[in-house]
Amino acid sequence: MSWPIVLGLLATGLVEGSYLPQLWRLHQLKHADEFSLLFPLLNLIGRLAGLLAATLQHNAVFSGFFLVGIVVRATLLAQVLYYRSHRRKLQHV
Repeated sequence: MSWPIVLGLLATGLVEGSYLPQLWRLHQLKHADEFSLLFPLLNLIGRLAGLLAATLQHNAVFSGFFLVGIVVRATLLAQVLYYRSHRRKLQHV
């Protein structure tokens, strides 16, 4: 494996791994009222653009890196939206 690929793997692991504590915290708290959607949403849009660029350049390695980030951010956003909608349903009961 070449050093740029190893460096990309390391960078992807560190960046995406930094989201794991937030995912775990949301899972434990079971609510996300104070959580901002703007940052992860903008980040997701940026990663989608990066995936498009990497795909257009036929760069499978970087497409994979962006895809991992997309899955992590989509999971985080889905978790936040789920807990917010679930909490609203409970408040209306």
